[in-house]
Amino acid sequence: VFYNSLLDSRTAQSRTDWTKRQSIVLKTVALDLEIFRLAEKEYTTIIPLRRHNYSGINMYSRPSDSIYSILYTLVALTDDTYIKNLFPMQYTKVHKLQTRSAGLMLIENYESTLQFILKQYIGEIIDKRTGLIKKDILLSSARDGIKRESSFYDNVIAWATVVLARRLNLYKITDTNIAKWKENIIKTFWDSNEGLFIDDLSEESIKNLAFSADSFIVTSTGFLNPTDTTDKYHLLGIIEYVRENKLDSPFPLHYAKINSPQKLYKPVKYFAKSYMGKSIWSHWGMEYIKALILLSKENPTYLKEANKHLASYKKNIEKY
Repeated sequence: VFYNSLLDSRTAQSRTDWTKRQSIVLKTVALDLEIFRLAEKEYTTIIPLRRHNYSGINMYSRPSDSIYSILYTLVALTDDTYIKNLFPMQYTKVHKLQTRSAGLMLIENYESTLQFILKQYIGEIIDKRTGLIKKDILLSSARDGIKRESSFYDNVIAWATVVLARRLNLYKITDTNIAKWKENIIKTFWDSNEGLFIDDLSEESIKNLAFSADSFIVTSTGFLNPTDTTDKYHLLGIIEYVRENKLDSPFPLHYAKINSPQKLYKPVKYFAKSYMGKSIWSHWGMEYIKALILLSKENPTYLKEANKHLASYKKNIEKY
């Protein structure tokens, strides 16, 4: 989610900008893959020590979305329609994807590494009884500073990781099982009264019907399809929840309605009690704005709101 538009040629400012973007992505994913191959595991963070020397560490626990990020990147490097299908828009600038052969080479060279890590990842985090993320493990992700028990975000990411892995011929799973898995996640986390996906399966979240901004991972992962009637119902639900609770004010998006310092890791709790609570996070703001645009054809007010929010960001960027 932090860089999912990097390989979107429609947002490139020039041919040089586009070339540099592709180069950055290729170098980054190649480094990730080689370090993961040597370590035989994935990390949240790779730290350069000196030239050609790196250390992999986890902040604060093993990642839920590192392998997903790599697979997302490999798909985007080899298929110039992937991101455009997720977020359709009218555009005139066309920059040709120049990374397909390099991306295919990386997939071929690291096929066994990716399959090994995928098998390990799924085997260690999924509860075979429920088909969901285990409640007794902690995972780091985009919301890494807070402890959660089988979060909605992590479950969607695990589902999307397998979908991408199958697309790259790295994992075998049937359409039926993918659909059942998705249905299980929605059935477990969706609250129809509030119109939200519950943040995680902790007693506190279930009792308080806790919402987290990272629910908007549903669009960039393809978990919810805005053109599907049932999926659109759920996406409209979380957008209306945000609007009713003013989580998009003064601009989007607040991570949650309340702060939850009791759930934070100690260093974060000590230095930033509102971290990943009521504070505004711009990367989820962008995902929220894109969701508004995706549904704006049937909801014209959403487009007005999207433009208003973008204007707020522009104003603040220029001011500060």
